[in-house]
Amino acid sequence: MTKTEYTEYEQRVKFYLGNLEAVSTGLCPGCAECGITEDAEEYAEEPWFSKAPCEICHGDAGDRVSWHGFDPETKQIMHGSCCTDCMYYLEYGRLDDSTMAEMK
Repeated sequence: MTKTEYTEYEQRVKFYLGNLEAVSTGLCPGCAECGITEDAEEYAEEPWFSKAPCEICHGDAGDRVSWHGFDPETKQIMHGSCCTDCMYYLEYGRLDDSTMAEMK
């Protein structure tokens, strides 16, 4: 990935997420849609394969994970799935170390 491609990637992510707050990956405890009770001590989700593009960056088919975020306008939790690149970006604010190092 080039620096230009990375800048475009960041813009796609920012555009897609809009004004969502508290965006995180994984299942959402206490959420009926996720099916995890709020008092669950352990829960995990394994990535799954999808032929569809990533909802966030529109990248190609590949592994997907769940994500969620709070929409302050509707006061609802929004859910979706994203690629593992977006998962890393949502959690750490950048892509993985090897991708970032390749751009330097």
